[in-house]
Amino acid sequence: MQTQEVAIKRNLKIVLKADAAMLDEVVVVAYGAAKKSSLTGSVEIVKADQLSKVPVNSVDQALQGKAAGVQVTAATGRPGASANIKIRGTSSISAGSDPLFVIDGVPVSSADFAALNSNDIEYMSVLKDASATAIYGSRGSNGVILITTKKGQSGKTTIDLKAIFGISTRTLSDSDFTMMNAQEKLTYERQLGIGRGSSGGANGGAMTDAEIAAAKNTNWADEIFRTGTTQSYELNVAGGTDATRFYLSGQYFDQDAIVPGSYLRRSTLRANLEHKIKDVVKIGFNSSAGISKEGLLRTDRNALNPFNYIFNANPYDAPYNEDHFLQMSTEHRLILHL
Repeated sequence: MQTQEVAIKRNLKIVLKADAAMLDEVVVVAYGAAKKSSLTGSVEIVKADQLSKVPVNSVDQALQGKAAGVQVTAATGRPGASANIKIRGTSSISAGSDPLFVIDGVPVSSADFAALNSNDIEYMSVLKDASATAIYGSRGSNGVILITTKKGQSGKTTIDLKAIFGISTRTLSDSDFTMMNAQEKLTYERQLGIGRGSSGGANGGAMTDAEIAAAKNTNWADEIFRTGTTQSYELNVAGGTDATRFYLSGQYFDQDAIVPGSYLRRSTLRANLEHKIKDVVKIGFNSSAGISKEGLLRTDRNALNPFNYIFNANPYDAPYNEDHFLQMSTEHRLILHL
């Protein structure tokens, strides 16, 4: 602010004026701080409030659209699946294209980065060119994502409790997902002379119009798809004194996909401690632990893939026996965890 001299008078009012000539923007690059005018590398900063607003199951998905030159695409819709991250495109045809992930100075794998709780992040620095990544050598050839986790503030103790609940449904409606019903499929088989329509009649021959009309119809899309749920519960405690600062957090994340058998259960804990012994000596301890369990579905073209089964299963097959156990067709097999 500018220095001002104001005469004393009744009802005195003083307004501070900014001294623009003395201001200099500072960029934090996770391994230090530098004036923006002296920073020659390309660095993109993503702050905590930009990440915590997005209710996603992994921090890599929360990075979508937050940094220029960073392409984040979801590989699959499976809960817990890591996103593909490319910084300024693909740099190699045969080698990997994943950037280097560094959390509080420690290089980690992409899986560890994806499992990180986004609310534990203070800021992320995305280093995109050679001068910015030179400190990491060849490991940073595809770019570097530096993550600095939160620390407590001196003289201030905060407790944050956060809960999220949501649902997910399939995007295609019944009008967009039209398959033959039982009557249409049996009539079609009778015309071709194959399948149950040609040999499932009362006398072992082709089914009559009355028998076809009386056949029960199964909509396999309704049987296989369901309403998925996502829930997350988190507790953070942060604070400290002039000498010691701490940050503790715990999160439980539970997501069920729209298909039974596909899910993600994850629990994470983080503890960041920092103690100042002297003005020039400071020690710290950063630790995180987590456990996760995923349910995986077959994605190749066979009967164990539920999405493929919707197109291959006969609409006249009943999904359950009379005792409510899942019925298995002789031609197709489907494993569902109900």
